[in-house]
Amino acid sequence: MRPLEPSVRESDEFRETVDRALEMVVPLVADYAFVHLSEADGSIQEVAFQHRDAGKEPELALLLRELRPSMTAPGSVIRSALEEGDARQVGVPPGVMVSSSSNQPLKEAVDRLGPRSFMVVPLVVDGGTVGTLSFARFEDDRPYDDQDLAFAKAVAGQTGLAIAKAEQIHEVERARREAIAATDEIRLQARLLDAVGEAVVAVALDGKIVYWNRAAETLYGYPAEEALGRDLSVTAPADTDRAQLTSAMKALSAGETWTGEVTLQRRNGETFPARFTGTPFYDDSGEAHGIITVTSDLTQRKELEGQVIQAQRLQAVGGLAGGVAHDLNNALTGIQGFTELILQDLHPTSEARGDLEEIREAANRAAVLVQQLLAFSRRQLLQPKRLDLNQIVLGMSGVLRRVVREDIELVHDLANDLLPTKADPRQIEQVVLNLVQNAVEAMPAGGRLKISTLNERIGTTQADSFHYFVRAGAYAVLTVEDTGPGMTDEVKVRAFEPFFTTKPPGQGPGLGLSTVYGIVKQSEGYVWIDSEPRRGAKVRVFLPELAAEEPGNELSTEEDGPARILLAEDDEAVRTVVRRILEREGFVVMEAANGKEALAVARQGQFDAIITDVVMPEMGGHDMVRALREEGGDLPALFISGHTDDQLVRAGIAEGGYAFLAKPFTREDLLRKIKEILAPDSSRA
Repeated sequence: MRPLEPSVRESDEFRETVDRALEMVVPLVADYAFVHLSEADGSIQEVAFQHRDAGKEPELALLLRELRPSMTAPGSVIRSALEEGDARQVGVPPGVMVSSSSNQPLKEAVDRLGPRSFMVVPLVVDGGTVGTLSFARFEDDRPYDDQDLAFAKAVAGQTGLAIAKAEQIHEVERARREAIAATDEIRLQARLLDAVGEAVVAVALDGKIVYWNRAAETLYGYPAEEALGRDLSVTAPADTDRAQLTSAMKALSAGETWTGEVTLQRRNGETFPARFTGTPFYDDSGEAHGIITVTSDLTQRKELEGQVIQAQRLQAVGGLAGGVAHDLNNALTGIQGFTELILQDLHPTSEARGDLEEIREAANRAAVLVQQLLAFSRRQLLQPKRLDLNQIVLGMSGVLRRVVREDIELVHDLANDLLPTKADPRQIEQVVLNLVQNAVEAMPAGGRLKISTLNERIGTTQADSFHYFVRAGAYAVLTVEDTGPGMTDEVKVRAFEPFFTTKPPGQGPGLGLSTVYGIVKQSEGYVWIDSEPRRGAKVRVFLPELAAEEPGNELSTEEDGPARILLAEDDEAVRTVVRRILEREGFVVMEAANGKEALAVARQGQFDAIITDVVMPEMGGHDMVRALREEGGDLPALFISGHTDDQLVRAGIAEGGYAFLAKPFTREDLLRKIKEILAPDSSRA
C-alpha cells in the first residue's frame, strides 16, 4: 500500500479526478460507488462517494461511516483488494448486512441501501496501490459479471493515471513555489521538469517561450531549440476561443492561477483537447517575470468518455426497441395466424385470396423488421452451436453472387485452421449478408469487395486499447472490406444506431449495421469499423474461440398424431389463433389465460404437451411449468414469447431443455415445433 500525501488528496485535481470516476460509473454499472484511500498508519478511510439519487447521499454517508470498521477490517473485501492489489466481485444476498448496533436509523439504512452485488478494484498509481474503487447494486439481485469487472478495471486504470497526473502537477507546483522565482531558477530546475510527464512551458512577459521541457517536445512536436524564442501562440489553433483567452489573460494579469480545458495544436496541425494551467512567477523582489504553464493531453480521457456515452445511448435505444418489438410480435402473431386460417377456408379461385396473400406478406416483412430490432437490442433467444466462419462464408457463395453486382470484384481470403467459435449460424449468416450488402451499396460505380478471415489473439494491454469492455483472448475474425467512399468520424460514431442511414429516403430503414452490432454483441463478440473518407471501409467482427466442443441432441420430426395440448397465453388474439390452428390438425386444446389457470387445468386432466407464453400476469410460463414438474408432471413444453430479454426466459429454457418459438410465428412454424416436442426421442430434461 502507498498512501497519498495529504496535500495531493486535498488538491482540486485529485477531487475532480475522483468525482469524474464516480460520475462515469453511476448509474451505468452501479447504484452507488465510493473511494477508499490508505493512510500512513495502515488505516483505510472513505474519501468520496456518489449515489444515483443525490437525495439518498446523506443516508449513504451514515451507512458508510457506521460500517467502516467492518468494511475495512482485516480480511474484508476492501482491505484484501487494497493489500493484495487485485479486483474482487461478490454477491451479497439480502439480509446479510445486518448491523448489531441499536441505532435504528442505521438499521433502516442497511435495509434500504445494503448492496445485493458488490465489486471492488484497486487504484494503482505508479505501481503502488493507493486505494480502492467500490461498486454496489441494491435495486436488483443481478450479480456483477466479468464484463462489468473489465469495465471497472478500465475505469480504475484511467483514474489511477489521472491521480498520478494530479501528483505530478502537485510536484510541479511545489517545485515552482520552492525553487522558481526567476527565469534563471527555471533553468536550474530543468532536470526536474524534464522528468515530469506533463508539458511544462515558461513564457516571458512578452509572450516568448523561455523554457520548454521534454514532455512539451513530445506533446507539441517542436524540439526545444525550435520552440525557444517563439511566441506561445504557436500552440493555439487559429480558431481559439477568444472569450476563454480573454478570461485566462485577465486572471494571469491579476496574479492568479488560471485552469481550464482548451483545444491546442501540434506542429503537424492536429488539434487535441488539453487541461491547461497557467501561473505567474516572480523574482526575489516580487516583480513578475512571466508565466509557467502545465499542460495535460486529454485525448484518451475524452475517448473513454465518448465510449461510455455511446454505450449509454445504444443501451437506451435498445431498450426502447425491445419493448416496442414485444407488442408488435403479439399483434403480428394474430395477423399472420388469422390470415392463414382464412386462406385455408377460402376457395382457390376467390378474388379475396390475392388481398389476403398481400396481408400475409406485409406481416412477414413487419416480422423481419421486428427481428432486426430485437437483434440490435440483443434480445433474441439465439441457438448457438459450434461453427466455422469459413464454412459460413463458403456456404453463402450462391447468395452472395446474387447480391454482388458484376461491376464489383468479390475476393475471398480465408485463413487455414481458423479457430472454431460458438454462435447461431443463421444469425452469423445475417451478419455476413448485411455487411456485404452495405459494402455493395457503398460502391455504386463498382469496386472491390474482400471477405477475409483470420485468427487473432488480443492481449490484456491490447484489449484495453481497443475498448473498455474488450476481453483478452483468442478470436476468429471476419472482415468485410470495400473500396467505397469511406466514413467520416461523425458517421462512424452513429453507424450502429438503428434507423441511422446516409442513404436517401426510401432506400432502406437503416438497420443493417445495428443488426450486426446486436447479433455480434449477443454472441459475446465485438465489431469495429476502420474507415476514413476516400479510403473505403473495413468492418471487423471478432468472435471468441470455442474452448471445447459441446455435444448436442437432434430433434426427431416423426409424427405422433393428435394429442391433448394445454395452451397458456394471456393475449386473447394469440390464444384464439393458436387454438384454432391446432384444432384443425386434430389436437384437443384446453386454454388458460395465465399460469395459475393453467396449473388448475393441468391438475384436472391428462395432457401430452404444454404451449405457454413466458411472461403472463399472476404467474409466468416458466414458474408454471416448474411447478408442474415438482408435482411429478414431466410434460414436454413449448415456450412462446414476443420479448426474449427476460433473464428467466433464458435460464428457464436452458435449465429445462424446453423448445422455444419466437413470436410472430406461422402455422407451419407452430406445427413443426409441436411435432418436435411430441416426438418419442425429443430432447428434454
